[in-house]
Amino acid sequence: MNEFLTRLGQRSIVPRFKIEKCVNEIPAMLFEVYKREVELRGKTFINDAETRNNLLKASKWLTDPNTKSSLLIMGVLGNGKSTLLKSMQILISILYANEKDSFKKVLRSIKANDLAKIVQNDAQFTELKQCDLLAIDDIGIEPSDVKVYGNVYSPLVELIYARYDAQKFTVMTTNLTEDELFNKYGARISDRFAEMCDQIAYEQGSYRIEKPKTK
Repeated sequence: MNEFLTRLGQRSIVPRFKIEKCVNEIPAMLFEVYKREVELRGKTFINDAETRNNLLKASKWLTDPNTKSSLLIMGVLGNGKSTLLKSMQILISILYANEKDSFKKVLRSIKANDLAKIVQNDAQFTELKQCDLLAIDDIGIEPSDVKVYGNVYSPLVELIYARYDAQKFTVMTTNLTEDELFNKYGARISDRFAEMCDQIAYEQGSYRIEKPKTK
């Protein structure tokens, strides 16, 4: 029994990556990266309450060891979800640029729609399942099923299952609501999302649509 318990104790999941550098400064750093990303696109950065609140939530998720292994950023088109994901990616790459194992501290980012091609390459798809840090932009737009040499795969579902089992650091964005995610992926994957993901919900409408000027 003692040997059994010893071996059982060896089956532990490595805690997901979290930022441990400059922790108190992360909110300010992420704010500056986000602002810069907006301005680099020739847009005006709108420093509203929702943006500040969502940046604070993302900063907490990046640094707090008690948060879940994954993050789901939800909201309509054009309200800053992908910009937040990109900003997190840049922040991590800057902070860990000089690390000896910096290749492990790169938040790899893919478009969900690209999974239809990636799933056809076993090595690439396995890499996505196993990499330490992964961001998936726009889940919900990808094909639900892909046929490869006569076999049918559900790329996003398989990827989520693999990363859920390993408790891997995963950031996802989607334009779908919780009900729409349920309708697209079914109860089992929706349950996985709920268990593995903290959420940031953007309620602001699209910043790409010019707002009417007030008189």
